[in-house]
Amino acid sequence: MRRMLSGVAALMLGTAVGSTLDAQACLGLNSPTNLQLSAEAGNSAKQFGLDLHFGKSTGVFFGVGGHYTDFDDTDANAKGATGTLGFQLGGGGEKRAAFCPIAQVGFSSGPDFGTIETSNIAAAGGLSVGIPLAAGSDFTLIPTGSLSFVYDRIKVKSGGVSATDSDGYGILSGGVGFVVSPRFVLKPFVNVPIGLDGADPTFGIVVSFGLGKGS
Repeated sequence: MRRMLSGVAALMLGTAVGSTLDAQACLGLNSPTNLQLSAEAGNSAKQFGLDLHFGKSTGVFFGVGGHYTDFDDTDANAKGATGTLGFQLGGGGEKRAAFCPIAQVGFSSGPDFGTIETSNIAAAGGLSVGIPLAAGSDFTLIPTGSLSFVYDRIKVKSGGVSATDSDGYGILSGGVGFVVSPRFVLKPFVNVPIGLDGADPTFGIVVSFGLGKGS
């Protein structure tokens, strides 16, 4: 169960995403304000997310989102929310690297097993980098990479008795943002847990839709 619950935190904090080019190129997506749909699978679970991010062309950006996790070979599931805060340094043009220190916090309720109820609170901090590469007049690739440290605390409750456990580990992430248009980006990614016993890499994709005048 410990591995399953830690996997929830790794999934919900492993998809930190932002915007593109002048607007958070470090994360390989589009426009300062965007709506993101994500799907990720691995470690006997699948997670689906919906996020809304806000920001300017450079500087501070932030986002909020919700997620649903379905566990393989069981009826158990988990639901939760995340918040993201970051700041872009650099960027602003083709082949100019952008760096973003990023912090995230997340909460998840579940999975529950009969009278056993579980919940998870996790926090992460790290650095992400992205480099825009032109692939045509209307097409850009943005390879990205990030390294973050995660602290998560798990609570298990049953029959009025509760217990908590905590763990710390790293997540090494890589992906490529395919900027099809200023308002539409596809980004496949992989997350590799570091120091989390029994955890395997997870794979996913983000679909981002740019919103507002900055798109």
